[in-house]
Amino acid sequence: MKDDKSHISQQTLSSDLAHFLSRMKVSLGGIFAPDRDIYVCRVPMNLAVMGELVAPVCDLVIHYPLQQAMIVAMQKRVDRRIIIRSFIHEPEQVFTDELLLDGLFHRNHLRNPQTLRKEFSTKTDRAWMGSILGSLSSLITENILPTLNHGFNLAIESTSPLGNGAISISAIQCALFLLLKKIYSIPVDDLRLLDLPGLFAQDFWEKISSKAALLSAALCQKDELLIYSRQQNQINYKDLTSQGIQFVGLHCDVSSIKNEKYCDFGISLLMCSDLIDATQKSKSESPNRESLVNISPEEWLLHWSNKVPHSIQGKEYLDMIHHRVPYKSLIQKDKKYPIRRVGEYAIKEHHRNKLFLELLDAYLNSQDKEKLIAAGAVLNESQKDWEDICGKYCQLFDVVFEMVRKLGPEKGFYGARCSYGGDEGIATLLTFGKVDDYLKNIAAQFKAKTDLNLRWLTGSSDGALKSGIVTTRFE
Repeated sequence: MKDDKSHISQQTLSSDLAHFLSRMKVSLGGIFAPDRDIYVCRVPMNLAVMGELVAPVCDLVIHYPLQQAMIVAMQKRVDRRIIIRSFIHEPEQVFTDELLLDGLFHRNHLRNPQTLRKEFSTKTDRAWMGSILGSLSSLITENILPTLNHGFNLAIESTSPLGNGAISISAIQCALFLLLKKIYSIPVDDLRLLDLPGLFAQDFWEKISSKAALLSAALCQKDELLIYSRQQNQINYKDLTSQGIQFVGLHCDVSSIKNEKYCDFGISLLMCSDLIDATQKSKSESPNRESLVNISPEEWLLHWSNKVPHSIQGKEYLDMIHHRVPYKSLIQKDKKYPIRRVGEYAIKEHHRNKLFLELLDAYLNSQDKEKLIAAGAVLNESQKDWEDICGKYCQLFDVVFEMVRKLGPEKGFYGARCSYGGDEGIATLLTFGKVDDYLKNIAAQFKAKTDLNLRWLTGSSDGALKSGIVTTRFE
């Protein structure tokens, strides 16, 4: 085996990647051809610790990389076929799909990325397939990827269902970009990833909110929080190595549960920001969506809460806002959207994000556990405020959170909140010290109460760029 970075060796590969490579010939011999290079990329799962719900109008999004990962392998073909095999563990699933590059075109014209994605949107277990094809179309449209004359073989292995909150579509796109760049010798810097969410996004909301997830997949570092500032378009890290602090993820399958209020929240959030912008600008100016960042919770109560409507009907909003609304297609004209409570949540959440990081810094500098208790309380408050607006996404989380609260700081559990409001079945716990035995007991009690399995996501690992691309082949 060989690799693209001289410092990577068989001995320093992560255990999951080394295991994947060791059994590649047996498990993927029917997909990959012998005696031709195969390129392999590892992308860690990431926890959205805070800020992901208000990313389009606020500043900070905080992610933490986990040990669990998605591994993607790609090999160039000599024909125009694309063969994709995915291995999903827990639950065990194997899919094989075959497409032709010609499927990207209709009457010699490149098909729209959104159209390609929608073809797979009804297949909930493989909606990510449409994302791969849509991403290819976007890369070709933007002249980042040349028109392809050869297809490729693609294998994806993940310990978690693709497309959930920890292995996001952004992680798949990150791996796809890096591997295509290698195979087709694309002359684009890796950090062009900064611009890719706009190319890959299916809609305006996704364009803004997916950027932090894409950056985290590529640039995260083991045992460090990744903090993305939207205003500054900048990444900072907070080193938690040897500090005893751990962020633990839990995954519970809520795929059968849909929460329409979560979708409404995102639209209401953009509406609130635009309505405030409209009071400060001429009607011809477009919003910059910085208004909520610059309003403190005190200023909101004193000056803004009575100026923003409790709710607004979609048609009334569209008639009121004269600038182009990029998320217009998401708005239902006859529907009422909550505005005031959503705006208040966003402003509070923005300041909670900053307070959470300040409290972590205070603990790291002083080792004062009271600071860690206060940081955990910020997570709990974020969760409670979300539930007050959108309700409890899933009662299953309540079962776990109640057990966590009973254990408390004395046993190493400081706070918890659902990532993405619970929509992806992922929650984040702030813990300290050795909690593995308690996690096993919680999972056992959860199984006894619900007859469902609870998966813990623990440990930490580096992002795709730091891990590098490994090149291998078999005879």
